[in-house]
Amino acid sequence: MTPVPRSYPAGGPEEWLALEFDEAAATRWEGQGFAAFEAALARDDGYSPYNAPHDPDGAGRVRRRWQAAGFAPVEARRWHQWNFTAAGAARWRDAGFDLAEASQRRTKGCPPKKAANADPSQSERALSRR
Repeated sequence: MTPVPRSYPAGGPEEWLALEFDEAAATRWEGQGFAAFEAALARDDGYSPYNAPHDPDGAGRVRRRWQAAGFAPVEARRWHQWNFTAAGAARWRDAGFDLAEASQRRTKGCPPKKAANADPSQSERALSRR
């Protein structure tokens, strides 16, 4: 097991490491007032810690939406990287689709309910996940 540096920003290194920030990057983002999840979303959208729009209330709302939908930060980030909203990702997941399947079917213009109805195994998978 790799020793965890003690100089990561407040809250500990676990979330920063899980979201693929090294110690220096975590310190830069935290120094600009970003928490790990918000920093990851901004970074994924092409921002640096110095030019990212900083809206602590907005970032908190985004985090709460993903949490309310039942997504952990790392999983939320993956769906966000594919331009899913928290509500949209939850609809696909609840219909029994993982990110790869949801992305592929969404690209074809197929909404979650229609996709699940077209493939009976999806309905069975959705029920088994509950």
